[in-house]
Amino acid sequence: MNILLKKNNLFKLQILSRFSTCSTTRNQKKLTEELKIDNHKLKKQISILNEDLYVIFKDDAQIVKVSEDYQLVLAPGLDSIHVLEITKLYYLKETTAFEILRALFKKNYYSIDELAGDLHLTSSYVYKQLTRLNKILNPLGIKLVFTQNLDESNFLADEISLSYFIFSFYWSSFKTKESPLHRSSLDESKVMLYKLDPYISSTSKQEHLRHYISYSIYHTIEKKRKIELDEQFVTFAQLLEQTNDLSIYQVDNFSPDLKITLTNENLFLNFILRTFLAIETPEEQIFLAKKFIETKLPLIRLSQQFIDAILDHWKLHLSDSDYYTLLYRATIVMIFIRYVGISFYEAFNYSENFTKVTFPTYVLEERSQDIKKFHTLFKKKYPQEAAELAFDKKYHYIAYSWIHYIIDYANDNRLKIAIHFSKDTLSELFIQNKIRKIYNEELITFVQKTAEADIVIADFAEPSASNENIIYIENIFEESNWNALFYSIQKEIFKKTFV
Repeated sequence: MNILLKKNNLFKLQILSRFSTCSTTRNQKKLTEELKIDNHKLKKQISILNEDLYVIFKDDAQIVKVSEDYQLVLAPGLDSIHVLEITKLYYLKETTAFEILRALFKKNYYSIDELAGDLHLTSSYVYKQLTRLNKILNPLGIKLVFTQNLDESNFLADEISLSYFIFSFYWSSFKTKESPLHRSSLDESKVMLYKLDPYISSTSKQEHLRHYISYSIYHTIEKKRKIELDEQFVTFAQLLEQTNDLSIYQVDNFSPDLKITLTNENLFLNFILRTFLAIETPEEQIFLAKKFIETKLPLIRLSQQFIDAILDHWKLHLSDSDYYTLLYRATIVMIFIRYVGISFYEAFNYSENFTKVTFPTYVLEERSQDIKKFHTLFKKKYPQEAAELAFDKKYHYIAYSWIHYIIDYANDNRLKIAIHFSKDTLSELFIQNKIRKIYNEELITFVQKTAEADIVIADFAEPSASNENIIYIENIFEESNWNALFYSIQKEIFKKTFV
């Protein structure tokens, strides 16, 4: 829920996140470049961050200066990701907006004065915070209101928007660090959770699921609120249900009034759980993509048009299996955007990042401009379809990301290696075998002609290859030569994969 954080706290989290990736040690110069600040501001912000870390973790977590580097020093048993998530939750709890939302989840309030009294704040201050919150929630189709009817929620929204918002709010805020209070406990006797067990691969996935199911029980069984689904959504959801049924409600066990409500809830669950649980096998994804095509529904046509236009524009080719796999994934995302909303997709997929950029830094400027040009042409060619996905100026960077992902998926990014060792061909085979034991065929391929190779491994200056592309090995019995070889290959694979 970064959209609720104060800007200064968000920036401190941005700093802390730099120590939560591959290393807890970061170079000072690189940090200033990444954060776009000078050394003085970096030092000041880290000092303020350290004060917060001391409040949360005492002496167990601090960032210290070591020569030209900064290092996150942690007590045994504490890891950097845990520190980041706990610190983020600490900052969230400091915000009035966060506490207002938590209060409204737990209880229905008939007035701002009543809410202000429970929070020990002035009514005028709470009013200002509610105005700010409504501006944040409005794009999500949610409005905060007060009513004299205590059975009415303070959240005015359709059930799809509201259920997904509450689920996402709890998960993105608490992750696995705390079990937030729900209006309904998870009564497992009311649901068939065992049907989901095969797809829960970790404790975090289990907690992720419990956040959603708890609210599902509350708004369907306790409040008897019904999710409205149109014919297109029902068709897609039924295909998913028929392939791997994630329906947790045994509708026949409930009253006739609840049957329709729970039938719709089961269909919605069969879709929404697939947005964070890996359900289908590769073969099932291909099967479903073909079934989607048979429906001839607008969303599957849009998915096909979008993918086909990208492949045609960049002259790319996919095998049938890869095409159907991509089509399945793209359609699931497009169903989400059509029925849950692109604003949700932005808030809980993109706004969780600490910075919003149109393109990653590794995307070349030429490719970036080409993607922008393609996006404009696609909107002109398919205006109705593009409007359906709300690909307007506000969300253009999401469309750009999708285009980049599809290009990357269809590209042959394998590193082409030529080995020319003058001593003997058995040495060439030995080098090739060592490389194959570390890198699979999806990463590298071997070629004979140096003109076709990205890198040439040789023990001489090869006239037909640029010196920059040659990895020189004179003696294959020296360990340092192998270290240098694999470092160079890894660097080239990274370039091929991300550029």
